[in-house]
Amino acid sequence: MLKLIKKISLFLPILLTMIWVNWTVDPAHLLSNKFYTDAAQKLKSSNIVLPGNCNEHLLIKEMLAEQTKKSGLVLGSSRSLIINEAEFGSADFFNLSLSASNLEDIIAAYGIYYSKFGIPKKVIIGIDPWIFNENRTSEKHFALADEYNAVAELLGFEKVPNEGLKHYSNLISPTYLQESILSIMKDGFEETLSEQVDDLTLPHKNKIKLSNGTIVYPNISLPNKELIDQGVKVFYNDDMVLGFNEYEKLSESKTNMLRTFLVHLKEQAEVILFFPPYHPDMWKHIKENRKYQNAVKAEEHTRKLANELGIETIGSYDPSKYELKSTDFYNAVHANHWAHQKIFGVEGDVEP
Repeated sequence: MLKLIKKISLFLPILLTMIWVNWTVDPAHLLSNKFYTDAAQKLKSSNIVLPGNCNEHLLIKEMLAEQTKKSGLVLGSSRSLIINEAEFGSADFFNLSLSASNLEDIIAAYGIYYSKFGIPKKVIIGIDPWIFNENRTSEKHFALADEYNAVAELLGFEKVPNEGLKHYSNLISPTYLQESILSIMKDGFEETLSEQVDDLTLPHKNKIKLSNGTIVYPNISLPNKELIDQGVKVFYNDDMVLGFNEYEKLSESKTNMLRTFLVHLKEQAEVILFFPPYHPDMWKHIKENRKYQNAVKAEEHTRKLANELGIETIGSYDPSKYELKSTDFYNAVHANHWAHQKIFGVEGDVEP
């Protein structure tokens, strides 16, 4: 027993140091809400640099808590995050799209709006091909369990557990300690809060989140076809990144879930389903890969559902439908604003 106590006493200072460092630095803003409340305050009247190490679900929750009602909504993944007011047709909207969203994330984001404002007047939903893949699972929407469950109870979906104190496990995580140490080496122990950006005409090398939630990509250089095409190949063999891992079928349960959600929205809202395009080389790769065929079928599958419900659709995964080329994309999966101008039929700056 005495030996055990001695061993624990030797280990305890290490454990306490780990807890103190992780709590103090908190590099991914998992242990405190201060980063998100600060960002939300700034987004009331300005824009912020979008950090790569934050929980987007918590960010949009705090953002909406500080905002007054807008009657429109954009939902989807990062492939819908650049939809702006010209493409939406009004400045009266929030873009609550979240990176790599599954259908559950879309519903959770909607739950934030619905819980505060009710059903919007207009909704654009980005439909990505992976949302019907039952084997693409995530628990990210658990961060918005209350908001998701409010909609789930209304529509008869299965509820999800609240994360509770789960995030505090990062206090004793060696992996999180490594992130903390890297953060200290970069910024010291200085508290990292969101960086406000007031003038979007100035060159910026980071993504900017606007006060309505829309993302603006870096503007420090013009699209370079050679670099874009080289970057596309990075995605070719990463099923997890594409969301097509073990895509065995178009899920009937996910289809029914989407149908129920759309019927709910149609009670009061104008609903538009948006199919974000892929880079020409990426789409060719997807079409020619046998294991991705359910992803290819997802667009037509959704169009049939939209026709059944009398819902408008716009866009296509196939870039040739809008004569899009390599320089209409940031990378393999994200179209740029020139592509969106063509798809949504709006005027903008001239493409170089």
